[in-house]
Amino acid sequence: MKTYQRLLKVKNVVKETMDAITIYFDDADQKINYKPGQFFTLTKEIEGKRVSRTYSICTSPYLDAILAVTIKKVPNGVMSNYLVEHIQKGDVLEVSGPNGNFTTELLY
Repeated sequence: MKTYQRLLKVKNVVKETMDAITIYFDDADQKINYKPGQFFTLTKEIEGKRVSRTYSICTSPYLDAILAVTIKKVPNGVMSNYLVEHIQKGDVLEVSGPNGNFTTELLY
């Protein structure tokens, strides 16, 4: 599976807990094919520096219509803290992926 770098608009942000959010992406115009177990690398300029971190995809390509990642703040986590505290619907993130080979093929 090829990896692509693209800009994706945030469709929705759901506050799961005080320290965790789920970011839903609007990929309707560039449908992203992925497998369970894969991840994305998100990149954002924060305080003048480009910061990139990987996050597992938390949705299923077989069940969910909207692609998402869930992010939890970690101590001194530049990206996770920024995203949990500041990301909003309509924001745009640079997204690379999907990546990862720890996947499974479902048999019907």
